[in-house]
Amino acid sequence: AARSRTASAASGARDDDHEPVESSIEVAGRGDGAAAGGDDDGARAYALTVAPMGTLAFWLVYEPRAAKASEFELKLAFQGGAASIKRSVKGVGLRPKIVMSKTVVDFEDRVVPRDPSRRVPFSDEVTFTNHHLAGITWSLDDSCLRAAAEDAGAEVGASPIFFISPKGGDLAPGDSVTLRVTFSPAESQDYEYKLPLYLEGEKTRPYLTLTLRGSGVFPRLSFDVDEVT
Repeated sequence: AARSRTASAASGARDDDHEPVESSIEVAGRGDGAAAGGDDDGARAYALTVAPMGTLAFWLVYEPRAAKASEFELKLAFQGGAASIKRSVKGVGLRPKIVMSKTVVDFEDRVVPRDPSRRVPFSDEVTFTNHHLAGITWSLDDSCLRAAAEDAGAEVGASPIFFISPKGGDLAPGDSVTLRVTFSPAESQDYEYKLPLYLEGEKTRPYLTLTLRGSGVFPRLSFDVDEVT
């Protein structure tokens, strides 16, 4: 499916007799996604306002859900009775070289003991498999996890909120590697981080993205004594 997203807009234009008009994009309504051949969450209609003599630039994002070719018509209708125009949008979803057993590792709600010494990390696993005909060198960038720990002022030796290992390696054709992910929430809040996956040292843009997600919740029960002997 394809979705339109604003990237940039030209500044408003003014003439001697009118107020300035700003170029903009806004969601005008939601249609039937199934009928339109779109996503389950419904196709969206956008109202585009282009300033006089202005230019409006926006992203058209293609998000394939399967390894196959896709095509649809993007219809642009004009106010005032002018004839509409259509543009053909085509894309091909390719089978990834590396296949993840899951793209989101979600720990959901996990209890955070108020005593830090009683906190034990929760763990999960995700598997990467090389479906390419040649060997692959891969690496995960977890700099966002380290930055989050520094921003939170974590003590030296304290368990990070998320930890993943290994963070890189080589995979022969058909081989797999299992990554262990741990989650150690420190506060009653939601956590989510996206780790870019790079192949062959190419870091211009990520090949895939692995999302780590979880929520910390404080215990909802309390006792009048900590221990019964």
